[in-house]
Amino acid sequence: MMIRKVLFYSIAFTLAVAVLPSTAVALDLAGSFVQGGLVMGRAAPDTRLFLDEKAVPVSPTGDFMLGFGRDVPQEVVLREIRPDGGQAIHRLTVRQRNYQIQRIEGLPRRKVTPDPADAARIRTESRLLAAARRKMVATSFSGSGFAWPAKGRISGVYGSQRVLNGKPRRPHLGVDVAAPVGSPVTAMA
Repeated sequence: MMIRKVLFYSIAFTLAVAVLPSTAVALDLAGSFVQGGLVMGRAAPDTRLFLDEKAVPVSPTGDFMLGFGRDVPQEVVLREIRPDGGQAIHRLTVRQRNYQIQRIEGLPRRKVTPDPADAARIRTESRLLAAARRKMVATSFSGSGFAWPAKGRISGVYGSQRVLNGKPRRPHLGVDVAAPVGSPVTAMA
């Protein structure tokens, strides 16, 4: 087992790597190794990656992203299969977060408990989102980085538990930016 110190945005992490035979180009990883965090990476072109055995799209130039979910465990496994057939297992430590509880009172009843027509629309939109998320695209969309899509106050934080009119609901899986109606909204990448 080889232990390698890697610097990520001025935060030192220890990456334990079990290396199987190969002449490898090391993975470059930078970002936020925390629940809800995003890590940008680069591997040798034609490398295949699997995060906890789920395929990770890798662009033709070797760029990839890892997103850590709200409840991801403290350790995840990134399996690397290099173009020459060599493999490496990277055990990544993910910092656990304490999430806020966001209590919102005074919402219209329909926003807390959707009527049948709204519930049907929500189910349809959920199926469309799930289908879009299943698509694997090996293109680098993040080469220039990301920008905020709108300017304004952050009104909802990723991962916070939502309690609407006293009723617990699913955790929030986005970041909300409050801005006046009609404000410009742009693509993040």
